[in-house]
Amino acid sequence: MKNIALVVSDFDNAEIRKNLSALTPKLNEKYNVTVIAYNGSPIEDAEENPVFLNVGNKKDGLISKLISEAKIIFALRKLAKEKNLRLLMSLSEDSNFAVAYSFVPVKKSIFCPSFASLFKNEKKYGRMLKQSDAILTRTHTLGAAIREKFPNLAAKVKSVEIPVDTDRISALSKEALPEEFASFYKEHKTIAVSAPFTYEKAQWNILKAFSMVKETIKDAGLIFIGKGGELEDDIKKMASESMHSKDILFIEEEENPYKYIANANGYVQSDIS
Repeated sequence: MKNIALVVSDFDNAEIRKNLSALTPKLNEKYNVTVIAYNGSPIEDAEENPVFLNVGNKKDGLISKLISEAKIIFALRKLAKEKNLRLLMSLSEDSNFAVAYSFVPVKKSIFCPSFASLFKNEKKYGRMLKQSDAILTRTHTLGAAIREKFPNLAAKVKSVEIPVDTDRISALSKEALPEEFASFYKEHKTIAVSAPFTYEKAQWNILKAFSMVKETIKDAGLIFIGKGGELEDDIKKMASESMHSKDILFIEEEENPYKYIANANGYVQSDIS
């Protein structure tokens, strides 16, 4: 079987792990799969056993970022040779650059996670796509948008819908709530949110909307499920400064967010795109 590598920036990111756990079993049926992560820590019982580069967080400043990317590219080139890789597939936005410009004699695929990312980095994606053999998206509509923006490179666009284990989700959603959170549900009409705290997810809009909801639904409660993302501290600070802070709860649950969603009165999301 061919040796391939899935490259991600942060293995501790719940969204990245979700993509890996969905794709890796399918790919393992046809390939020898290695997961390469810039940062993170091993997780017990996880199917993936990543190779961690431990490059640390990228520092501000153009020169510092270029030095960091150069170190990653060197590490990828070394691993590609050692493991006789035939494909480098980026599965996170932050790992695209090093994969695209690694200049290794193997197939290279980059990843576009959302419309927001495409709109924000259109020229950057165009340049990286010229250096890559493919760009992967999770939806056909996003794939169509990329083809429209880069018609000369349209053949490189690949859309793969991530498989969802609905039976497993259904079973997990029926698990009982921990006692420490069950009382919050009993005392509130709960609104659940589950997404990493990133700019694209715009949770500040949910906080604003919640303040409006509280004007008419006095026992409304807001629950943010999960953790991670560059704006996590900012969103938590906004919530703590809200006049409704006692009605806002953060649950750092990643393995089973479904039980919290299933027991809520409503589920909402926001997205800047």
